[in-house]
Amino acid sequence: MKGSSYTFSGYNGAKSSSIGIVNSKKEINIKKEDNYSIPIKGIPNSVTIVRKNGIVHQERYYDKDGNPHLDIDYSDHGNPKKHPVVPHEHNWTRLPNGKYKRENWSEIK
Repeated sequence: MKGSSYTFSGYNGAKSSSIGIVNSKKEINIKKEDNYSIPIKGIPNSVTIVRKNGIVHQERYYDKDGNPHLDIDYSDHGNPKKHPVVPHEHNWTRLPNGKYKRENWSEIK
C-alpha cells in the first residue's frame, strides 16, 4: 500500500462507539490522495485513512485478523438522497462464502 504508516494510540476520528473491536493501539495507514480504494484485507488492528484534496474522506478499521470491521465516510458519495447524514458509518458482515459485505450506512453512535 502506498502512503505513510505510523502507530497512534486510540485513533477514532469520528468518535464512533462501533470501533470497540480493535485494540487501543493500532497502525494508521494514510493512503495517497490519487488512490481512493481501500483494500478489503488490512493489517490486524489497524485503520486506513483516505484523503481527497487534503481532507479525510474515509476511514476503514480492521479487526484482530485484518478483516474489515467498520468504515466511516466523511462524504455523501455524491448521492445526498441515499446518504443524507455525513459523517456516517458502514459495518462489514462476513458472508457464508467467506467474503465480506459492506452494510448500509447508519448514523455514528
